Amino acid sequence: MGYSPGCYVSDFQEPSKSKYILPYQAGEAYTVSQGVCGGITHTKDYGTYKLDSRYAYDLEMPIGAKIIASRDGKVINIQDFFSNDSSKMEEINYIFIRHKDRSIAIYLHLSPKGALVDVGDKVKQGDMIGIAGNSGFTGGLAHLHFDVRKETTKCKLGAANLEQINLAKFKHCKTIPVTFQNAEPYGLPLLEGRKYKAQP
Repeated sequence: MGYSPGCYVSDFQEPSKSKYILPYQAGEAYTVSQGVCGGITHTKDYGTYKLDSRYAYDLEMPIGAKIIASRDGKVINIQDFFSNDSSKMEEINYIFIRHKDRSIAIYLHLSPKGALVDVGDKVKQGDMIGIAGNSGFTGGLAHLHFDVRKETTKCKLGAANLEQINLAKFKHCKTIPVTFQNAEPYGLPLLEGRKYKAQP
């Protein structure tokens, strides 16, 4: 885990029972550059808008790496027109996918034109959905930010509600703890600084 307070092993589901797989192809392995409750941005109340990213993972992926759907769902929002050398918080390319239980997977920092799906598409777990990049506020390190959130009456993440990330509203969508059924080594949760291989 990271170094800020608020995350406990008991928050996370046993990986073998998880509905999620790692958001990259089987056989590939990437390092967690910032884990849950990471001390930089993965905190309960980060930054001006007090964004909740404490249950998020940053996966150190090179520009051009393939991103897959971690779980079945429907694409509800896409933004992919910012360059990989953008550095502002608001200039993030992303894909949002809503699952059957109404939770939403967030895939951030994609390459420009890096969305390989369209709003309204239904995707299956393991389908290729995007291309990793370095757009938005990444600290200069290319990575995929992945988390899962719940919408609230104050935070709707569909394309009809957000032309781009509205950070003032986004803070009301809280992250939820996630594990991955195909991570090697076993991770409850994935640990910062460790490399994880995606198993078939």
